[in-house]
Amino acid sequence: MTLSLLLSLIGFAAASTFTPGPNSVMIIASCANFGYRRTLPHIFGVSAGALCVILATGFGLGQLILGSPTLHTVFKVVSAAYLLYLAYKIATAAPSASSTSTAKPFTAWQAALFQIVNPKLWAAALTLATFYMPGGTLPVILTVAMLFATIMLTANLSWGALGALLTPWLSIGKRQHRFNIASALLLIGSLALAFTA
Repeated sequence: MTLSLLLSLIGFAAASTFTPGPNSVMIIASCANFGYRRTLPHIFGVSAGALCVILATGFGLGQLILGSPTLHTVFKVVSAAYLLYLAYKIATAAPSASSTSTAKPFTAWQAALFQIVNPKLWAAALTLATFYMPGGTLPVILTVAMLFATIMLTANLSWGALGALLTPWLSIGKRQHRFNIASALLLIGSLALAFTA
C-alpha cells in the first residue's frame, strides 16, 4: 500500500468514525447512564464487530448483499427495525441510579453483534472494499481492517469520554430522562442519514 493510499485510508476512517452515527450515539448514552468503565466492553465490542464486518466485506460478503436486491432489502428492514427498537429502549430507560432500573450497558458480544445491522458501518465497509481492498491480498485486507478498527476504537473512546463528562450534569432533575429521549431521536436520525447517504 502506497503512502498516499495509506493517508487517504486514515482520513476516510477518521471521517467515518469521528462523525456521529449509531455507535457514537449509543456509546455517549451508555457512558452518561452507566459510566465510562461499565461501557468499556461496549466500546471494545464495537471495534471487534467492525473488524469482523470489514474482513467479511473484504472477502466478498458485501458484494453478495449488494448483488441480491431481496437480500439487500431484508438487510435494510432488519437494520431499521433493530435500530428503532434500540431507540425505544434508550428513550424509555429509567435513570441508572433509580432503584427500579434494570437497564445494563451492552456487553462486548452485544456490541459486536450490533455491527452486523449497523448501516453506517456497512456503508464504510463497502467503500473500504471498493477503494482500498479491490482484489486485495490477505495482508492488504488485514491491514485495512485493523487500521479502521483501531481508529474506530480511538473515536469511540473519545465519544465515551464525552458521555462520561455529561454524567454530573445529568444527575440534576429530569435531565437524564430528557437526554435519553434526545439520544433516541439522534439514533433515529442517524438511521435516516445512513439510509439516504
